[in-house]
Order: sequence, then structure tokens, then C-alpha cells
Amino acid sequence: MPILVDSIISRVGFGWAMRTCAFFMLALLLVTNTTVRSRLRPNPKPATVGAYFRNFVDRPFVLTALASFFYSMGMFIPITYLVTYGEHVGMSDSFAEYLISVFNAAR
Repeated sequence: MPILVDSIISRVGFGWAMRTCAFFMLALLLVTNTTVRSRLRPNPKPATVGAYFRNFVDRPFVLTALASFFYSMGMFIPITYLVTYGEHVGMSDSFAEYLISVFNAAR
């Protein structure tokens, strides 16, 4: 996505670059939503306030939620400053913009 946005934003402007990304994601989501099926049948349960808050005392749920929070903070905050850091250490502006794409490909 960063390479797509970088290449079309100067041609069509910011608004249409974002719309193009949205149409691209919409096409991918349509394919995904029509081809992916659930492995298990849905088993709905009545929603109550007590059942909602019961999850917050379930140890595996709390540990998973905390792990997700720390993972998100550890991954996405540094990505925000990756381009700026690349420019700070002497990379050219045109190559620093590709750092996020390189990072995603290496992950």
C-alpha cells in the first residue's frame, strides 16, 4: 500500500489516492468474504452484562488481551517513526519512504 499511494498521489491527488486504496481493499475483501468459510458452526448465546464482564476474570483472556496490547505498542509505534529515523541517519527521502514496505516484506 505505501508504494501504491506514493506512486499515484502525485498523479491523481490525495483524495483519489485514498479512494483507489479503498477500492483495492474492497475488491480483496469481497474475494475473501465469499471464499472463506467457518470451520465450526455458530453457537450463539444470549448476551448479558454478567457474561460480558465474566471474560475479564478469565486468565487466558486477560493474558491474551495484554499480550495483544504490548505487541501493538511494540510494533506500530516504531513503524510510525521509521521513515523519519531513516531520514535522520542519512537515507535519501525517496528511499526512506520505502522502509515500511521493506520492513513488511522482511517480517
